[in-house]
Amino acid sequence: MKQIVLASASPRRRELLAQAGIVFTVKASDAEEVVTENAPDKIVKELAFLKAKAVAEREEDALVIGADTIVAAEGNILGKPHSREEAFSMLSMLQGKTHQVYTGVALIAKEAGKERLEVFAEKTDVTFYPMTEKEIQEYIDTGESMDKAGAYGIQGRAAVYIQKICGDYNNVVGLPVAKLYQKLKEFTRRGFYKKEPIFLKIRMLYFPCTENYAGICLEKQILADRKGGILCVSYFLGQRAMMRSFLRSFWRKRIIMIWRFILSSLT
Repeated sequence: MKQIVLASASPRRRELLAQAGIVFTVKASDAEEVVTENAPDKIVKELAFLKAKAVAEREEDALVIGADTIVAAEGNILGKPHSREEAFSMLSMLQGKTHQVYTGVALIAKEAGKERLEVFAEKTDVTFYPMTEKEIQEYIDTGESMDKAGAYGIQGRAAVYIQKICGDYNNVVGLPVAKLYQKLKEFTRRGFYKKEPIFLKIRMLYFPCTENYAGICLEKQILADRKGGILCVSYFLGQRAMMRSFLRSFWRKRIIMIWRFILSSLT
């Protein structure tokens, strides 16, 4: 992996990635946020993908992270307010109730002309204490509302109005960093790209694959399927040594079974 690029200008997302010990560079996305989906989780995944794609098109040998966060309340999608009045309306809708915060994350890995994509969304339930109109106005006066989805920042002054949350706190801040970290580990462990499996077919004469043998195959991370006396073995590149061992054991047991059958027939 050459580098990790965060396709976001959000200072909160930068802080969360840095806290996780991830080394990255920041290149803000200029993607046009055109939404075709209606469900909140699908909306954030679509927007995260658009952001990541806009930056990935300018990068080579990089893993680009795009993210987007929205608030869903009473069937409404709340993004960032454009005015003080809109912020007041949003907070009035949220106070004293439970709403959902969705963050979508898109990972686009590019290497040697190939590309791999992973997109996911995380949801957190947030419950506000009741707020008076004066409290809402005083909170808006802090200036925190204008650059945050739902017109509040849970990590700021709004924390005193949060009764409880159910889910990932960092997801509300703007990035589900724990789940993202697990996804990044998968990219590192597997490399950028999933290798295509090689399929072999072995005709088994008169001996179909048994349930027990299928279990052994799965333990060795080899997929076995019984279809008309055909054993279909799927294994990944780099596992040839294990495959050879499996085949030697397989045919040795079958030959022993054939000789026992012949001997029993002669007696």
